[in-house]
Amino acid sequence: MLMFGILRLFMFDVYYKAQKIMSLNGNMIGVEILMDPKKTDNKKYENILKDYRYTLSLVSRIINALKYNKKLRRSSYGISLFINVEFEHLKYIKLLTLIIKLQLDCIKYGSRLVIEITERQPKNITNAHFNALKMLREMQVLIAVDDFDIKCDYRYDLLNSGYFDIIKIEWVNDKAFDIELFLSEFRNYRVVIEKVEDIRMLDVIHKPNEIWGVQGFCFCKGMSIEI
Repeated sequence: MLMFGILRLFMFDVYYKAQKIMSLNGNMIGVEILMDPKKTDNKKYENILKDYRYTLSLVSRIINALKYNKKLRRSSYGISLFINVEFEHLKYIKLLTLIIKLQLDCIKYGSRLVIEITERQPKNITNAHFNALKMLREMQVLIAVDDFDIKCDYRYDLLNSGYFDIIKIEWVNDKAFDIELFLSEFRNYRVVIEKVEDIRMLDVIHKPNEIWGVQGFCFCKGMSIEI
């Protein structure tokens, strides 16, 4: 019924893909499950992301896929499953409950759940948002900051809250020096560099060991998945 509601609202199917997250030594450390914009009507892509029923549906689909798809369970064993969640949507108890259910399933099947808090800022950050972060931490869910802007980001102050484990930043060639400064400042976090299209782009980083993971077309353009 939940997915039916989304289809009635947006009038088209939602397709998904999985993109690998790699370590610099070539090991797969995680996979991000996200909407496939190439197969989904791009005109309504942003609207779906902002609708919390989409996230409800995605989490529900992954729960069912882990339960019934042995291949998915085997392929996700020992790695992290990354899922984007709007910070605004964490105030919904129904979504929070489903995320915790997924976390318990991930523990059962030997994988780790990572919730990525997106860059879109809520109109008002309330106690409900912080209580949600606290609850996820208590359930040992890893929490990431997605698409972090190293120059100006509303989540800068949140990094000092102690709730976050991972920071994902986009690679920009003319900001390599800024990225290095960022890596040295936030070395207590696991940092994932996104949108890496050529591994040689990272040669300018003097301390690559401070990079936990890399993600981009250089490693994986994304694989269509049915969930």
